[in-house]
Amino acid sequence: FLVLLDQMEANKIGMGLFQLDQADDGVNLITAHSAKGLEFEYVFIINGLKDYWEPRNTAGKRFSFPDTITYSNETDAQEAARRLFYVAMTRAKKSLQISYYQYNTKHKIQTKAAFVDELLQAHNSSIVFSEQEAFLSDEWQLLQLEKAPEKPKINLLSPPMLDALLQGFRLSISAMNNYIHCPLSFYYEYILRVPSLSSVEAAYGTAVHNSLNRIFNLALKNENQLPEVDTLLEIFGFEMKNQRIFLTHRVYKERLELGHRHLRAYYKVRKDEWNQLLQKATVMTEKPLRNVEWKGVPMTGTIDKLLYLPHTSGKKVHVVDYKTGKLQDRRMALPSNSNPYGGIYWRQLIFYKILIENSSLTSYSVRSAEIDYLTPNEEGLFLSKSIDFKTKEVNLVKKMIEQVYQNIMNHNFAEGCGEKYCKWCNFAQRNLAPNQFSNLEVELLDD
Repeated sequence: FLVLLDQMEANKIGMGLFQLDQADDGVNLITAHSAKGLEFEYVFIINGLKDYWEPRNTAGKRFSFPDTITYSNETDAQEAARRLFYVAMTRAKKSLQISYYQYNTKHKIQTKAAFVDELLQAHNSSIVFSEQEAFLSDEWQLLQLEKAPEKPKINLLSPPMLDALLQGFRLSISAMNNYIHCPLSFYYEYILRVPSLSSVEAAYGTAVHNSLNRIFNLALKNENQLPEVDTLLEIFGFEMKNQRIFLTHRVYKERLELGHRHLRAYYKVRKDEWNQLLQKATVMTEKPLRNVEWKGVPMTGTIDKLLYLPHTSGKKVHVVDYKTGKLQDRRMALPSNSNPYGGIYWRQLIFYKILIENSSLTSYSVRSAEIDYLTPNEEGLFLSKSIDFKTKEVNLVKKMIEQVYQNIMNHNFAEGCGEKYCKWCNFAQRNLAPNQFSNLEVELLDD
């Protein structure tokens, strides 16, 4: 860079000035941490509430202390928070305004920070206390009354080109869920195939899935007996190395430690149960189902684990899908008025039932399915969520499959969902480039 500057100076080449578009009378929005060492004529401290400023034992803190501030007990934590509040206050040269509210948007009473109480009790003549009713400015009311932004609509490639790109397309659960969420996102990710890197969650999930697959393959070669946990952790370490290209050094180390901790605990809980299962049932992992067609819809997918159930009438199987994230009930939710398509995991399990029963395993019926969570909850328990299939729900997903596939073949993906935080709608509407091209919700389906 310095050499380049020398060359520019020698050739009398000026450096362009790029001025950021900002208001001269604007307000800097900064955190209390980053304000240290700075001064301003006027300072506004918002949310002067206990939940925002005072330390808590839960993981829901609104701020975290920097590495330079350490404490060993609750008193020290309170003092550290007081010092941070003091830092924020002393940034003001002329005027300081501290505000808080009595009730939140859910009408729950709020407690102001102890530091605010201490200021009010000081009876300093320079401190003026005022209480105001909540109000909305005329401008804000007008903004609220405006209709929601329209869904963006773009010009697609020519129909012949789209037909060529869709040749050989097979509907996976990821593609279907992507389309349901936002047809425009589907266009960018599945038609234009915008390149993307795996997210941290996807890379970690791949390593865990591959490790569990390999551990079951070892059991099949060892008289249906699973190896010790150290073997699983060794395999996981190898699989994480294969994903290292997607991770920074720090994140790689953190995920490696997290995987060791969670897999050790998870395997301890599941191993005996799995060994018993292997003795009485046939287990198949990472089962790919590629050349499947149902009512003219080509389908594809990979099942994490299939259990061929003995001692049942007819040929029946149980489907297991691993998830490295934490349990969220909304992802297993049944369809409702507010969410007519149901949760993404609920759709996934029924999609797999339809996929299996129309595959080379057509003589088998899927009796039940479950999501097995590989991350413990707050109590340290590894949970699973199961569903028993109901004809009405299966038929609903079948209609979704037909409708989504037909819409895709008809090139109905020019219009986006219009959601505020949809990266592809923002890209099409405001030319805002996505901060990443991966789709975490879809990657969670790992099919």
